[in-house]
Amino acid sequence: MMAIMSIQTPMDLIVAGFSLIIGFGFFALIASVLCSVAFFHHVKAATPISTALTSRRRR
Repeated sequence: MMAIMSIQTPMDLIVAGFSLIIGFGFFALIASVLCSVAFFHHVKAATPISTALTSRRRR
């Protein structure tokens, strides 16, 4: 009975670790998508399309 308890604790910690990895990965995916959308929305609002796509050198 004691051997089962000593195996169960590390297994619980491993499962909890995998759950955290999956949860943080999902959070990072959502955060990166939202940040990308906000960045592109800001760039679109800040500069006209014609100046954003072409670069002109100053003379």
